[in-house]
Amino acid sequence: MTSSSRRAALAALLAMCPLLGSVALGASRPSAAASGDRIIISGAAGHLGELTVQALLARGVPADRLILVSRTPERLARYASLGASVRYGDFTKPETLRRAFEGGTRMLLISIGLDSGPRPLAHQHAIDAAIADGVRQIAYTSFVALSRGDTSGLGADHYRTEEILKKSGVAWTMLRNSIYMEELIPQAARMLAQGRATVPAHEDRIGYVAREDCAQAAAAVLTTPGHENKVYDITGPELIGTRELAAAVTRISGKPIRLIPADPGAAARRAFGGPALSVTTSAVAQLTGRPATSLDTFLEQHREELLGGNASATAADPESAAAVISRLRLIEAPNPVRLRAGWHPPRKIVLLAFNPEFASESAALASAVPAAQLVLARNRTAAIAAVSDADVLIGFNPEICDPAIIDAAGQLRWIQSLAAGVENCVALPSVRNRDILITNMRGVDSAAIAEHAIALTLALAHGLDVFMVDTAKRQWSRKDGATTPIRTLAGKTMLVVGLGGIGTDVAQRAHALGMQVVATREHGHEGPDFVRYVGEPGELLTLARNADVIVNTSPLTPQTRGLFNAAFFAVVKPTAIFINVARGASVVTADLVNALDEHRLAGAGLDVVDPEPLPPDHPLWGAPHVIVSPHISGRSDLPGLDRWVVARENLRRYAAGERMLSVVDLRLGY
Repeated sequence: MTSSSRRAALAALLAMCPLLGSVALGASRPSAAASGDRIIISGAAGHLGELTVQALLARGVPADRLILVSRTPERLARYASLGASVRYGDFTKPETLRRAFEGGTRMLLISIGLDSGPRPLAHQHAIDAAIADGVRQIAYTSFVALSRGDTSGLGADHYRTEEILKKSGVAWTMLRNSIYMEELIPQAARMLAQGRATVPAHEDRIGYVAREDCAQAAAAVLTTPGHENKVYDITGPELIGTRELAAAVTRISGKPIRLIPADPGAAARRAFGGPALSVTTSAVAQLTGRPATSLDTFLEQHREELLGGNASATAADPESAAAVISRLRLIEAPNPVRLRAGWHPPRKIVLLAFNPEFASESAALASAVPAAQLVLARNRTAAIAAVSDADVLIGFNPEICDPAIIDAAGQLRWIQSLAAGVENCVALPSVRNRDILITNMRGVDSAAIAEHAIALTLALAHGLDVFMVDTAKRQWSRKDGATTPIRTLAGKTMLVVGLGGIGTDVAQRAHALGMQVVATREHGHEGPDFVRYVGEPGELLTLARNADVIVNTSPLTPQTRGLFNAAFFAVVKPTAIFINVARGASVVTADLVNALDEHRLAGAGLDVVDPEPLPPDHPLWGAPHVIVSPHISGRSDLPGLDRWVVARENLRRYAAGERMLSVVDLRLGY
């Protein structure tokens, strides 16, 4: 690309980002770029990373002075076309980092996500590699609560990383960011859809900050002198709670939001760190030369997202709950919950908000049972302390099934899992002996998981596992193109093992592709019209002999553990594809590897494995025609509102003594 075309591309990029472009209008060329520094941005393909890249370009940093590191470098192609050096690097794989950081002198170390393993250790890998490559200054995106002495919860990893960085000997800058304003959009949408908001009796307001302001502050630190060994608290200009958000929504939309006081005896709502986040500073203005984005300005910038999304789906009225129940095909218990021994309306509910994002749902959950106390527990220690007198426990895996938490809950009557799999809960003696009611999220993630199963099937059927390797090698292989088997699915037979919510959605999609679908289920032969035959578990081997694709969607029970073993793989076609989106322990992994290595199975698409995570030296990685995804089939770009609608509806039903949704049979394990 010529220099003139690069300038045109940069202008087009900034035109798509008007807020960043407006910064560029008055920006002078930064001293860092002029002095020959090369700036590393880790996590450059993420939201904050890409905004920082755009901010640096807007400040006049030449693209060829940027080193953009990501686990998904292909998402940064447009910056490579401008001249930026785009490189692969993974903090959890230290061997990738020296090459990724080579030539850099300043670095923005963006903290990795909570789902990437132990964060301080991963951050240390990055710090060590950067220093070894000659980086002189590292700016780290930390957490503002540390400045108020709160090193627990979400701040614990940041505190440990800061200590590592301070002891490393490199010049450092701590950018202690507050919670992003983007977290307020779903709350604002709910307020707008419902026309009301529940105001907690005690609420710690937060200095929310626009993510773009964090990016602008980072760009300023990386391109101007005098920031070595300094700490900046990056916050918005105002403290925001439910009242302030409701007032802003009213101003932007013109629709009044009715404020409903919560029970005065309810626990304080201390989302994301409580009082330690009740702070505002002028750091954004100090670093960037312009004030931090106000709440009104932010909501105006996101007006279309606020007014035009699926906000109506969040309303907690009976019609919306009924629509979700119908769409997800949820099943009611045969008897009202009031008939269970020991039932009474809940007095105390504990929400395991180990993920800070869950705390924003607490007010909506509390509104379903206004007479009960709702307590947020943000970590294991807090949970164990809170559950001693709790009637109801709500949360995700694995914490919802933590034996220490369950055993500490001496008065527990009901567990509402926010996930579908509850085998760890069912296995606990304290649950079985006390006959604790368990409900799960059957069907909530079924569509996403079913699509993932079909995606794995199509990828293997069309040889994409081979061509992805060729792509990574930048290799146009006529040999692979000529010899890789390509299988059409139309007219072929799919066997769905476990025709529950997920299995039914898989079967429906396979049928739409023209496949003949057969299935097994635990009880009965009934099934939807698009399933040709429904057999019992004992018919598995018979049905597997004629199947071209076998998809496991069955829950993990004593009967399904190790179900897919040597005897199973001995009867399948050598052209068959095996897909597992349920539980890894249903498969004897060594038997699967043998079947693949001996070409008695055409391929395997696995979202779950045993063991999990799969060690780097495990032979499954080297088996032919295998695609492994890291247990993420339930993830999607959807906001996940159904989960909270179901949880609220079940809370309402439990308090009223009505028939519950998605009750788990403790004998069957699902």
